[in-house]
Amino acid sequence: MRSRVTVAVVLALTWQPTIASPTAAEFIAQGVAYQLATHDLIQAKHMYQAALSVSPDNVEALHLLGSVAYHEGHFHEAQEYLEQAISVSPSLDKSAMTHCNLAETLRKLHRPADGLHHGDMCFNATGGSEFSLLVLAWLYKDLDEPRKAVDVLRRLVAMNDQHLEAWDTLGDLDMARQMLQRAYDVSHADVLRYTKLATLHSHSCPALHFTAPHIALGVGTLFEFDKTFRRLRIGFMSKFFVPNHAHGMLLRGVLAHLNRQLFHVTLVVVPDPQQQVDAAMAAAADAVKVLSMHLAHSQQWTIYMCPQSVYKLVPQFDRVLFEILRQDPQGHVVLLEARYPQWTRQLRTRLQQTINSTEMWNRVHFRPRVGGSDAFLKLLSVADVVLHPFPFGGSKTSADALLLGLPLVAMKTPFLRSRMAYSFYLHMDMLDCVASTEDEYIAIALRLGTDAVYRSDVRANMLSRAVRRSIHTTALRAATENASSSAVATKVTLNLSTPHQAFYKGVQVDLVQVPGLVGEYGVTAGHTPIISQLKPGVIAVHEERDKVVKKFFTAGGFAFTHADSTTDIAAVELIKVEDIDASAAEAGVQKYKQALEQAADGTPEKVEAQIAYETHLALVAALASA
Repeated sequence: MRSRVTVAVVLALTWQPTIASPTAAEFIAQGVAYQLATHDLIQAKHMYQAALSVSPDNVEALHLLGSVAYHEGHFHEAQEYLEQAISVSPSLDKSAMTHCNLAETLRKLHRPADGLHHGDMCFNATGGSEFSLLVLAWLYKDLDEPRKAVDVLRRLVAMNDQHLEAWDTLGDLDMARQMLQRAYDVSHADVLRYTKLATLHSHSCPALHFTAPHIALGVGTLFEFDKTFRRLRIGFMSKFFVPNHAHGMLLRGVLAHLNRQLFHVTLVVVPDPQQQVDAAMAAAADAVKVLSMHLAHSQQWTIYMCPQSVYKLVPQFDRVLFEILRQDPQGHVVLLEARYPQWTRQLRTRLQQTINSTEMWNRVHFRPRVGGSDAFLKLLSVADVVLHPFPFGGSKTSADALLLGLPLVAMKTPFLRSRMAYSFYLHMDMLDCVASTEDEYIAIALRLGTDAVYRSDVRANMLSRAVRRSIHTTALRAATENASSSAVATKVTLNLSTPHQAFYKGVQVDLVQVPGLVGEYGVTAGHTPIISQLKPGVIAVHEERDKVVKKFFTAGGFAFTHADSTTDIAAVELIKVEDIDASAAEAGVQKYKQALEQAADGTPEKVEAQIAYETHLALVAALASA
């Protein structure tokens, strides 16, 4: 959907601010200056965040942060800020335009029905302002109610017959072009106007044979064409040139109708660590340029990455991140978002209490979770230093870091749950990156991050030892296959146990279905080696395919499938599905749903209720599957 220039101005200017404390107001004034005078959204955002740090419930700062997030295309973030602003100041006389901006944001999130509620509130509160009418028209248009959209737009044009966006939305491109041409003739230096003019050209001239004023400033009329023969070089930039994506399929249709005697087409691919460029899409273009995974990564940055689930990052580890950022001005910390946005928000809130400097907090980055080994390795490859958290670490992450030769800082603790990385280093006879205290851990991380020569030496040493000692699963698989290439497994050897009971021990079965954290999967003979954390769900053991199937419910654990088709599953607890008490499971869902709704955000009670609620939901689902 094309950008709305007027919205850019309205979102920033039309909302009437409430009175803020002097310090917060000063930050906000600086932010508005950045946003309007220099169009520097990054600096504006920093100023608004600084205002919030002084006055956490400052409605104006929340609204303006929503505006910036909207213009950056971060619509979910914009929604959060705008909803928070409304919750702080629900009075319609103060939040009318916030409702309007929230309506437009929800429309961008493909939720026009939800947006219509807020659009109506703004319309009623403002007595039918121009902006509220325009937003309502867009919402009706997205809701496939063209008659209502046209009625609203005609009402808007009756109020202001020079309203460019109204004429544009009505589809009267001739009127919009005439109005904009007059404005362009008056002020040739107005970037926004001649950019919009070029956009209207493209909408009204499908053959694209013209030269727009912002490209050839010497052209004096809209109907003048460039007669020089040449192929115009055009590029399409996106991260959605992937199979079966609506954006990509739509663009393929566009490419198919472009005259290749006129156009040379290049696809500029923003890399997606999980998917490759669609072959049919690539074939439809003249050239494909895949941008680097380091696209937004300044060469002066040092990336300290801790790619672990957020529940492994305990408050004790916050000080480590703070000291790394404080002592390395070029250091940037990269963390992963949680499965649930609420968990991510809780971690952000807690970290900001320790990392309380705006400059330092701007060097903390949260990236989306990725699924699959190859995708994770691509993400991990961006790191300069990998941080193994304590007292709860990870094994697969550690093995992946060692495979890539990435320096991994580990802590030697008495707890098994944080000794995985240490055990790998011990096996490699390489303890340079292992610490015994927090201060030592910080010092090792900083030396690796700030001393490039030392980091390079550690990487070289690590790679040679990892290969020689066969640390990674891939190396283990290769060694196993070479040693027993003549022995091809026809069954899965299953070991299924809890800390107090072995349910299967060395038993040959046909199939095991596993509830993996990133998706359920089945293991048969010859399955690729894999390590997976388990989520609450059903483990189905097919002793004979489609004949003898036994189902067990587990609340969590780990599954390890080896190269010889041996599968070890260590579960916290196992219950035969037929032994589950249906009434108790359903009662648990209601009980913990209520507890979840009542618990305060960021509290242990909230987390415990969330886990219990999801586990009981899985119990009910297990009964349904039986």
